[in-house]
Order: sequence, then structure tokens, then C-alpha cells
Amino acid sequence: MIDPNFPQRLLKHVLENANRGDVDNIINVMDNYCYTVERCIAVGDKKGKILDSCLMGTDPKIALELGTYFGYSALRIARLLGEDGTLYTVEANSAYADVARKIIKFANLEDKIRIIVGQSSDVIPELTKKFQIFHLDFLFIDHWKSCYKPDIFMLEELGFLKDGTVILADNTFDDECQDYVEYVRQSPKYQCTAFQEKDFYTNNDDGMEKSVFKI
Repeated sequence: MIDPNFPQRLLKHVLENANRGDVDNIINVMDNYCYTVERCIAVGDKKGKILDSCLMGTDPKIALELGTYFGYSALRIARLLGEDGTLYTVEANSAYADVARKIIKFANLEDKIRIIVGQSSDVIPELTKKFQIFHLDFLFIDHWKSCYKPDIFMLEELGFLKDGTVILADNTFDDECQDYVEYVRQSPKYQCTAFQEKDFYTNNDDGMEKSVFKI
């Protein structure tokens, strides 16, 4: 069960203990809190290194994240973007989005990260009209597991995936997203790499799936 009040407690801890504008310090403060005070469902430091490695070398100009929560992975992504890179991150819960917005502002990354509040199924069709997004360079999927496959279908059908788009999906050991995993692995449109690592702040095994879209 997700505690809806957790993000507010974490925000308070960050504002009181982290260094404003120091993104790596803010990430470390969040990691330490989640290890020593309250465990949370952010991607975490261990799988976060996989996220970092999938971003490095790709130099994405337009990155999309499905599932902001309190902004942990958004910080990890944005700090690795080039000067002309922008992350659009989608969060269905407006209260979580508000916390993420405050953490992002504290990190001085408002110019790199744009939060979009809404359901992914509603936001994706509007990406071009409302945000002038035509193609994605990088996509991080970490929201409701049952939405992974429908959303990748929608992104494909609407033409947002281009040759070389890098997609990273979190929590791929979860039963609810096995249809997604099977789809990308069996499709000739994707070149896939599976990762296994410990889940967020625990010793439980979890997976991430990197898929590179090919035309």
C-alpha cells in the first residue's frame, strides 16, 4: 500500500537537510531517508545507476517520463541532459506532482523539467498539440504497470518513437507488466536488453528492460 502522505514527509526532509541547487546532494539525501527512515517506491540508487547508464551517451533532446511520483527519477534524468535537453514528466496524482514541482524548484531544475498532470492515456495524444513534441529520444516508463503495453502501443501508433529512441521500463519482474515485456522482446521493432538489480531500497530482485526502437 502506497502511503499518500509519504511525499510530503520526504519533501520536508529534503528542504531541511539538502543543499539547494545541488542535485546530487538532494538525490543522496532522498536515498538516505529511504534507507534509514521510510522505504519508498522510487527507482532508488541501485536501479538509478542503470537509468543513468541508459541516458549517458544518448544525449537526448526530448525525454519523456511516465510516472513522476515525487520527482526522484526526474532529477536523475534532468541532471544528465545537455543544455538543450528537456524532460517532460507525466503524473496522474496532482498532489504528488505538487511535491515534485517543489523538489524540482529546490534543485533549480525548473528550466529542464516540465511536469504534466494527467493520465498518460490522455496526455500522450496531446503531446504534439499542447507541447510541440513530435519525437522522443528517451522514454522512461514507471507508472501503472497495466498501462505499460497500451502506452507503448499508443506512442508507436502516433509516431512518437523514431529510429534509435531508447525506452527503459522499470519493475519488469512485476506480473502486471509481463505483457509489455513479452511484446518488446518478441517485436522486431525493438532491440532489448534486460537488467536485474535490487528493488528500491530492499534486497528484493527486480528488473528493468531497455528497448531501442528500430525502423
